[in-house]
Amino acid sequence: MMAQRPASWKLESVSPRMLAQDFQATKAFYAILGFEPTYEDGGFMIVTREGVSLHFNGAEETWFQRAFRRRHCGVCWIGVKEGIEALYESCRAKGIVVGHLALKDYGFKEFVVRDPYGNLVLLAQPDPKS
Repeated sequence: MMAQRPASWKLESVSPRMLAQDFQATKAFYAILGFEPTYEDGGFMIVTREGVSLHFNGAEETWFQRAFRRRHCGVCWIGVKEGIEALYESCRAKGIVVGHLALKDYGFKEFVVRDPYGNLVLLAQPDPKS
């Protein structure tokens, strides 16, 4: 049974927030995936691609980082419209892939990359044959 959604508020977007000790290294890593920096204020940074934003907290200790550090890394799922095979090969050539591109039982082709700080990014594309 599906719970009823409260009528008093509506979602606009969701953006994962992860840790990054060095914004330059983070920008370089996520540029491999086609993300561009769209905001940076010293302690916070956003990279964006096609309307999808990833948020990063910097090295300054915050409540978020103290809580986050206990879990060792963040995880982010990114839905890919097309081109997952080419993206996988590009990431594999750069040595950032964890595991292999695989067709999952639930109908998605997916693979995982790990950024320099241990954050995992799962990239997934629906398989048209599933």
